[in-house]
Amino acid sequence: MSNDAVRDIVEMRPAFSWDCPQCGVENFSRAVVCEMSQEEMQELRDDHGVQPWETGHFLVKPVIVTCRSCRTECKTADYANDSESDDQETEAGA
Repeated sequence: MSNDAVRDIVEMRPAFSWDCPQCGVENFSRAVVCEMSQEEMQELRDDHGVQPWETGHFLVKPVIVTCRSCRTECKTADYANDSESDDQETEAGA
């Protein structure tokens, strides 16, 4: 199929990828885009040292993920606190 024949447009969404430690299958989990007021956004930007010219979204990662192949559940690493993540409430699955 040539590029000229492709007419459907899809929305791309941010996601996290990870490999299952049990079966090795690559998995993807959607990221949650944080919705907040301009004031909350500015406070978060200031807290994290985001410069005015830097653009993008703040994302929340899942705390627990489930392998789409073997159904193994895993906690996700929390690099910001250098420990396992227990403080977020978002869960993503297959």
